[in-house]
Amino acid sequence: MFMDLGGPNDGTPKVLIVVERGEWEGACRLPHMLRRAGALVAAFAPAACRLFRSRYIDRAIHPRGEFLPSLREHLEAEGGGYALVLLSDEGLVQRLASEEGHDWLDPWFPVDRRRAGDLISGKAPFVKACQLWGVAIPESRICFTQSELASAGRSLGLPIVVKASHGCAGDAVRRADTLDDLPQVFRELEPMVPLVAQEFIDGRVGSSIILYDRGVPVCSVSSYKHRCFPAPYGPSCAREMLDGPYLDPMLERVGRMTGFHGFCAVDWVQRRSDGAFLAIEFNPRPTPPLDAGFCVGV
Repeated sequence: MFMDLGGPNDGTPKVLIVVERGEWEGACRLPHMLRRAGALVAAFAPAACRLFRSRYIDRAIHPRGEFLPSLREHLEAEGGGYALVLLSDEGLVQRLASEEGHDWLDPWFPVDRRRAGDLISGKAPFVKACQLWGVAIPESRICFTQSELASAGRSLGLPIVVKASHGCAGDAVRRADTLDDLPQVFRELEPMVPLVAQEFIDGRVGSSIILYDRGVPVCSVSSYKHRCFPAPYGPSCAREMLDGPYLDPMLERVGRMTGFHGFCAVDWVQRRSDGAFLAIEFNPRPTPPLDAGFCVGV
């Protein structure tokens, strides 16, 4: 049984978690964390969503009919009572960021869609934005054809990392060690062009989960990916926490670049040769390690 959220003026912040598809693990960890922070938690998702297995959800709301029209109806009726609306489904965020005709969502969307919607809609736009804003990233090329990918391999030097603009959990990431590897890599990823080709950086990969207040970092949790499963570029199953201000300049610049509001994550690699941190991906959603913050006092 789910209790109703408090009234609009009772002083308790109310947060709405929105998930269109049911397998986003980061969203499942939000209710406990938000409850610890003193918020009341509502969830808008299909009834079968695993998010509803959490005992920390105060109100369950299921779409009646199509997802987006139902979400619009709910937000127009009750959205003013939420301190924060967390769109926690990356596919939904990226689709809405690039589609027109959803102006009703603007008050709750994590970025100004007119200014920054495109740059959170995929890996390729994020790379272009980083190059414009001076965010340190591995040297990169955007490729649409096999010949462009081969040219990128020659100019960047091998090995290179090739990733589709859309994908998660490493499902569309490949490493090419020789020029002969590139045709097969392109065939595997061609349905998902444009592709991002990046120089391979020898170093430790990690991630920072950040809470932004309209582009200003409020707090963050950073960690190395100590072990990944089931593939080298897949989700991490063991993490090593990182303390210190080393990543602050990067996270502050990404915040100014995106104007993001809410929880998101920046994946990075720390170059072994000089210790520099380079951004490699942006995840416009809460990611699973976010609830590890309490382990390190965040």
